[in-house]
Amino acid sequence: MIERGGNVDRVIAHTPEPWRIGRVGATGAVSIVAGGRPPILVTEVIQSCTDQPALENARRIVACVNACAGIPTEELEQGVVQALIEALERIVIVGYNAPRN
Repeated sequence: MIERGGNVDRVIAHTPEPWRIGRVGATGAVSIVAGGRPPILVTEVIQSCTDQPALENARRIVACVNACAGIPTEELEQGVVQALIEALERIVIVGYNAPRN
């Protein structure tokens, strides 16, 4: 798949978004799936769907992947999301402290 953005086209090497939580057969193991493909991830140990750590970890992975759709993995690894959050916090502080007319 090719992602087009700005002046650069990037080949996407991971499964395209959106991802979602799924289940694996009758075991109830937590899985992460996307686009009718085989599961991307299945919990390492077959656990019931009431196992909160496995389910909550899978939910967090899916939420993060979907929220970061379109951001190259290399930029994520370099901390681009944290840098954006810090920049926005500075903008909010400056705006809050700006003189009022």
